[in-house]
This record gives sequence, C-alpha cells and structure tokens, in this order.
Amino acid sequence: MRILSASLSVLLLVPACDSGKKTDAKPDDEAAKKAEEEAAEAKRIEERRKEREAKVAAEKQAEEERVKKIAELCVVPEDAKRPKKLDAACEATAEAQLEFLRRQYAGDPAKLEGVEKNAPMQKANLIKMCSSMEVALGLKNAFDNAPEGYGESMNDIMATCLRQLGNAADMKAAVPGKPG
Repeated sequence: MRILSASLSVLLLVPACDSGKKTDAKPDDEAAKKAEEEAAEAKRIEERRKEREAKVAAEKQAEEERVKKIAELCVVPEDAKRPKKLDAACEATAEAQLEFLRRQYAGDPAKLEGVEKNAPMQKANLIKMCSSMEVALGLKNAFDNAPEGYGESMNDIMATCLRQLGNAADMKAAVPGKPG
C-alpha cells in the first residue's frame, strides 16, 4: 500500500511541477493584446482628430467663400438703372431687401411670418442708412443676386456694402452690434 500511495503522490506532484512556460506565455499574450488595443485606440483618436481638423478647415473655407461672394455682390452694376432721387433708390433697395428675405425664408413659415412682421422696421433701418446712390444700388444688386442660404448673412451683406461703397459711420445706424 505504501508503494501505491507513493506512486500516486508522485503522479500528482509531477504535473504540478511544470517548467513555467505556460504562466509566462499568458502575461506575454496579455501584454501583446493590451499593446494592440492601445495602438488601435491611438489610431481611432488620430482618425477623429483628423476628421475634426478637416471639418474645421472645410468650415473655414466655406466662410471665406461666403465672405468673398458677399464682396462680389456689393458692387454697383454698370448697367444699373439710376433713379433721379436718392429716396426712390432707397425705396427700391428696401423692396429688394424684403423680396430677398421672402426668397430666403420661403420654406420656413415661422421665419417668413417674422419677416413680414418686421418689414416696416427693416425698411426704416435700411432707409436710415441709405446715404448715397452707390450704397443703395450696391445693396439692391446684392439683395437681388444673393444665392439661396444667405438670409442669415443679411447684416454681413449690409456691412460689406457700406464698407465698400459708403460711409463707415452709416453702418452703426443700419447694422446693430452683436451683444456681449
């Protein structure tokens, strides 16, 4: 019986005394897996950063193109019909502004209602800042030819036309400053 129990204990102890390679392999596998996950995470972060930078660059370019387009709109066309009186030119410009806003917000009934509601005030502000024939004709040209989507840029259009064609002091009368 002693021999049997001794052989049994030897058989049980032999598998327990391993060379240790299996325990070392697991940490290497885990370390490799962790390094692979970290590399994948770093790659995802880099991709997101590049996407953000591309988006910011696209927005900046779109803004530059919008500003350039507004500057191109704020000119007095050579073939522009010049009214004899400044008041008539300013009235025509005010009507062009209202039509511009109606075109821009035709698909949005709530904003269109606001345009109609504020039309008298818009007209009064425009006439107040309409100081020269060039400003009136330039604004009319800009409002008549502004592309779709420029409704939110109305103040920029007015400021650009005043800067290019008129007196900078008139801008304060027409274009309210931004709060803050």
